[in-house]
Amino acid sequence: MAFLTAEIKRFLIVGTITVLIDLTTYSSLLMLDVDTYLAKGVSFNIGAIFAFFANQRFTFNYQPEGNSRFILFLILYVTTLILNAVSYTPLTLPTTPYV
Repeated sequence: MAFLTAEIKRFLIVGTITVLIDLTTYSSLLMLDVDTYLAKGVSFNIGAIFAFFANQRFTFNYQPEGNSRFILFLILYVTTLILNAVSYTPLTLPTTPYV
């Protein structure tokens, strides 16, 4: 049980750092006048790639034997990026005031 507790702590640490990387990258790109969607896509993917390798080595102490897990991870994260962008779009559409 102590092993799981330590693993959960490491997972939360990696998750927190991932969010900070995403936020910092996104904010930096916006300050450079990069398109909002492109900035979000780039920052999300940088965070996701960091999370993959950090969780693999630091959280779970796993040594890979090929690229198949990374490819599956990229497919998962591209899917979640699309869902992220689709859910973000309605929040940014202009609203029509009620008359």
